[in-house]
Amino acid sequence: MDSTTTISQCFRFMDLPPEVRKEIYDYFVAVPKNDAGFGEEVVAITGVREESYHCFLPMQRVDVGFVEELAAISKTRRSLLNVSHQIHAEWSPTFFRTTTIIVHGPRSEYLSGNGRRITTGRALSFEKAFLKSASASILSNIRRLCYDASIHGPFESVSYRRVTTVNFPNLRQFARILDRYRTDLSSLQEVELYARWQIWHGGNRDLSPWAPSQAAAADVWARASDGGMWEEIEQLLVRRNRRAALTGWSVARKVNICHFRCHSPSRILCVHVHFSKRPPGHGAGESVADPGIVVNSLTLKHAHKLYQDGSVSVAHG
Repeated sequence: MDSTTTISQCFRFMDLPPEVRKEIYDYFVAVPKNDAGFGEEVVAITGVREESYHCFLPMQRVDVGFVEELAAISKTRRSLLNVSHQIHAEWSPTFFRTTTIIVHGPRSEYLSGNGRRITTGRALSFEKAFLKSASASILSNIRRLCYDASIHGPFESVSYRRVTTVNFPNLRQFARILDRYRTDLSSLQEVELYARWQIWHGGNRDLSPWAPSQAAAADVWARASDGGMWEEIEQLLVRRNRRAALTGWSVARKVNICHFRCHSPSRILCVHVHFSKRPPGHGAGESVADPGIVVNSLTLKHAHKLYQDGSVSVAHG
């Protein structure tokens, strides 16, 4: 059999009826999850190709077989976008409906010896490199966005002239970006903002020994909110006026802290602010109840595991 005959007898995916192709695509819709609920694929849109980690409470070790299955399906999900223009057009709406988009802020921000500003990984590249180039179909199918506002490294913030580990200026930029694209992102259901603290960072405030109570949770939030900066970002997105990007959405706050030992101060690990679109029937101009606060207290052992392992393996798009 010569090469010409072999090529002519090759299976052609696009010769299948559309309904059969859809069934094949559907196989890759449900990304596998383990018993702890880990496994949702994340696409990192960033100026630098580095790993990112969600700051979720680690529940258990992840089975090697599960990791291999997740990696194989995630790789195929992404590779389908690059097979051909027609397959991209058929698959991309489903892909972006079932994929969480993570937006990275700068990986570092500091002053060099000669006073020049040095930054890496601008969050605005998300708009320039992704939103502006994405088709209307892609944008209209995105359902979940996450913004990593962490700044990694012990340094003084150029914007605030003090030690910090949260990039609030870029969070403001992100809020403005969402406002500009709120019509295009018509299927958006969830937005999550989060920032990870370094456990040993000098700017990480000591907390009183942790004892679960509403008052203690409020105290943790007051210290984690960096002088009300997180509340300011919430207002920009939800309550500032009727034209805010997420007006009428519900808000939930979560803080992970590290509990070292009895009678010793705890340290903040991570802050999450989660926005969820409310069901139809809630007016866009209605007031939103004050967000609830959830505090997860981790032991030092679990805190180290969280920082070493993370809980989500990032698939770079």
